[in-house]
Amino acid sequence: MATEKQKAPASPMRNTLDVLLAMGEERGVEKGRRAGLRDGALAGRRAMLRELLAERFGDVPADLLARVAAADEGILKRYASRLLQARDLRDVFAAAATDA
Repeated sequence: MATEKQKAPASPMRNTLDVLLAMGEERGVEKGRRAGLRDGALAGRRAMLRELLAERFGDVPADLLARVAAADEGILKRYASRLLQARDLRDVFAAAATDA
């Protein structure tokens, strides 16, 4: 098979570049996976809080659902903690200086 082209052996520089690119790709994939898990966990916490609010107090007004949707993990924890002792929805969403 004299007509087949043979590949030249890869240079050490090319091998090193390939290894570095693969390492960078693996890091990027891992970073994306961790971010996805964080986002998924946060979405799950929001969903659980919405369900608990509805179970305890009935229909939850859209403005309060929007606050749940915009809340970060710390605020969600505060809402969940307040839910345990709340007499009504106002108690759960009582304005605090750190709430957004």
